[in-house]
Amino acid sequence: MIKFLLIPPTLFTLIWGVIIYLHSLKLSKILIDLNFETLYLVSMTCVCFYTGFIYYYLLKKGRVNLGLNVDLYFNYFNNAALKRRFRCALIFWFFMSVLEVLIHKNVPLLSAFGIGSYIRYTNFGIPGIHGFLNALYFCLVCYYFLRILIYKSMDSKLILFFLMVWPFLLLHRMMIVALFVQMLIVFLIIHLDKLKFSSLLKVVIGFFSFIFIFGFMGDFRSGREHILRLAQLTFDYPEWLPSGFAWVYIYVTSPINNLINSISHYLYPDTLPIELLSRLVPSVLRDLIFTAFNKSKDIELVSSAFNVSTFYIEILSDFGYVFAPFLFVIIGFASFLIMDKQFNKPQYLLCWVALMYSIIISIFSNHMFHLVFWFEAFFFFILVKGFKLTRNKDLK
Repeated sequence: MIKFLLIPPTLFTLIWGVIIYLHSLKLSKILIDLNFETLYLVSMTCVCFYTGFIYYYLLKKGRVNLGLNVDLYFNYFNNAALKRRFRCALIFWFFMSVLEVLIHKNVPLLSAFGIGSYIRYTNFGIPGIHGFLNALYFCLVCYYFLRILIYKSMDSKLILFFLMVWPFLLLHRMMIVALFVQMLIVFLIIHLDKLKFSSLLKVVIGFFSFIFIFGFMGDFRSGREHILRLAQLTFDYPEWLPSGFAWVYIYVTSPINNLINSISHYLYPDTLPIELLSRLVPSVLRDLIFTAFNKSKDIELVSSAFNVSTFYIEILSDFGYVFAPFLFVIIGFASFLIMDKQFNKPQYLLCWVALMYSIIISIFSNHMFHLVFWFEAFFFFILVKGFKLTRNKDLK
């Protein structure tokens, strides 16, 4: 069952089906009716996603690998030289992050409590470098979490705990979401063939814990009453229920709400096809390179308090909603290629994780063409590639 859910087009179809259902409940006054254009866009994307996936399967004549080669992974990630590589990467990330703190003389969490100089997470970091450090951060998180799942490594638990503190110091909600979602994906991949009730229970507990943390951060930054007022719920919200649940509902349904409100303006491309390409260029170079080109239209927000509009907007700018789904024939083909490769080549594992993460987060924004998360996969590929376990002394 889990293996089936981790097939990219299946996961995409499930997530977007759930979001459309939640939107149809209309538990908030700001939610508008679903239109034909949005229904066509989502349904055709699912069809094209499966088409690319099936094409790869037929091209390989059914000789493909799904799941995980557990024995290979068990040996591979306990390699002493590989551990040294990641230890060096961890030290490099740590000192560069400390340098960023020294430059700004504070972190956003302390700043929020009025301690030290004022700094927001949007202004934190060294321009042109901070994004690459974030990519390396997620690479390290996945590696050490992987070692915990496979070897029950105590030193990896301590390192992971230290790493997990970082996004909370930055008060960076996107990093916190990415942190827990990617750890969940790694957990499910490792337990593909042996998921038990206790493991599912851990996932459920982790999910609700995430909602509580998510709601607490919202309350801390904006206040409970402020959040409920923005949500404009159509029912009386229970006093005993944390505001995180209301916040999550409106947070996951407002992006598709904005897409519905704006999609009619994207029948055909309204710019040169550069929106997706610009996402793969570092921010310090992006404005310099692409300012000469036309800009895409601004989305029409239903409520200015919720300005997210799913991952579709940049794709619509480049292709229009009629042709945008056909891009997913290529993405479906590439996703099956990644799954097939990682079975015997562990360096491809984070390509799969990044892909699954971008699908899950597609209801909010376009991380499928996000530099940080593909550099995360690239760093993992470079660090992991090249080891051949031919001697027992390689294993420590």
